[in-house]
Amino acid sequence: ETSDGGAEVLAELIATLAEQPEQERAGDVLYTKQFGFQSHDGEFALYESWRSLDGSGVAGTSFGTFSQATENLSDRAAESVEITGRYPAGSVAGRGSTGTHIGLTPNTAADLAALPSDAQALLEVIREQRPETETDDLWLAVAISELLAPGRTSPAVRSAALQILTESALFGPVTTTTDALGRPGLRVTGGGWGFFGITLDPSTGEVLATDSQWGIQVFVESRWQPDMPAPANDSAWNLHGLVIGCIDYGKGEPRTFRTEYIGAVELPPEQDGQCIALAEVLDLLGISADG
Repeated sequence: ETSDGGAEVLAELIATLAEQPEQERAGDVLYTKQFGFQSHDGEFALYESWRSLDGSGVAGTSFGTFSQATENLSDRAAESVEITGRYPAGSVAGRGSTGTHIGLTPNTAADLAALPSDAQALLEVIREQRPETETDDLWLAVAISELLAPGRTSPAVRSAALQILTESALFGPVTTTTDALGRPGLRVTGGGWGFFGITLDPSTGEVLATDSQWGIQVFVESRWQPDMPAPANDSAWNLHGLVIGCIDYGKGEPRTFRTEYIGAVELPPEQDGQCIALAEVLDLLGISADG
């Protein structure tokens, strides 16, 4: 990394995006491919999703390991996964199943289009939605990375999010860098609350990758397309888009999720933060447990 010119490039990008009109989409389905890699244990997850304007869609994930000594991340990123799940309409459009899901309440195209393009107003929206269980620092960092994820927001909203990022004391120097796939980027480091960085596309302001002491998350590809593919098993439902207190899949330890944003359904208050059986989740969604 070098510190030469990174801050200046980002400042110019913020000004450009503020005046840039939203480009016409090639379709109403947003395709995204990303992977997560945990350096301490070599765990690798590849994730592909197709999401429509109402938040519904299909997705698939493959899990495995990656050896930095013998393998190339670009080769692994070129692989494909089997579509095995569906998202219900209105589900939280998080960053994928390779990490904790934290989603702002806006998740459909209409919700995202209504976000303010003024930096101060956008900051107020972010802070108003912070759950009591989250620190302001972490919530702001993750919310910004969500808003800057590929395909999520207009150039003007990205400009406002980037302005918040550069003016916040949470974030450190802006440096020029290349990401794990060799793409040029601008890396903004987090300061005072953890080893965290966001690498941005210098032409769009969208996230190329995020990193922490645990590993990296990388957006490989994102594009709008006209068609939604069908899952291999059309009765399968991918519940990663739902943020629920705890789901017991009946296969060992229950998997814990945050409880503040649930997308398509609302859990009864007495179940907030408690474990709920997968069959009960399906019942709340109006889905038959046997398909």
